[in-house]
Amino acid sequence: MFVMALAVMVAMLQDAVTEPEPVNPAVWVSDNDYPAEAKRAGWTGAVEFKLAVSPEGTVSECTIVKSSGHQLLDDRACEVISERAKFKPAHDAAGRAVASTWSSKFRWQLDDVNPGPFELGEPPVGPVYWKFDVLVDVDGTPLSCVAKDADGNVIPGDRGLCPSALKHKEPKVTKDGEPIRYHVIRTFQQTVKPDDN
Repeated sequence: MFVMALAVMVAMLQDAVTEPEPVNPAVWVSDNDYPAEAKRAGWTGAVEFKLAVSPEGTVSECTIVKSSGHQLLDDRACEVISERAKFKPAHDAAGRAVASTWSSKFRWQLDDVNPGPFELGEPPVGPVYWKFDVLVDVDGTPLSCVAKDADGNVIPGDRGLCPSALKHKEPKVTKDGEPIRYHVIRTFQQTVKPDDN
């Protein structure tokens, strides 16, 4: 098992006026994608990458910006994300879908190296923070939810945390009365205390 970090940093091409919007990034990579050789060797690390996103919302190129320190992990991250990542494309001022770029960070991490706060087994003692980022449609319907840890890393599969956040929200409008999509971000803290008995 590993922890996936997708800390979003969008860098659009010059003619784009809206950002490309990732579609359900928490499911882009699964536990089965960790390379067997890397598991046996105990290799871990964060890889920073930049994706070229087509006007159709698919990935046309993946470039490693900062290596994890292991070529196998870098190559596998780009391979899997390029194959599975989907986006709502960026748009220009005329509303046309355009090519853009999207940058992020992905962490390969084994359970026995540093178990995450939402893994099964012995929980960490002390405060644990996480937050939900819910995208809400113009009518108030939640479209997606991403659970993140205190560092902004996406929690793979969201560990079942998101359903409680996926309730109907109030629609929002601009000053001119135009309905808009918006994000609701809520931060939570849970404190784990050892049993003194």
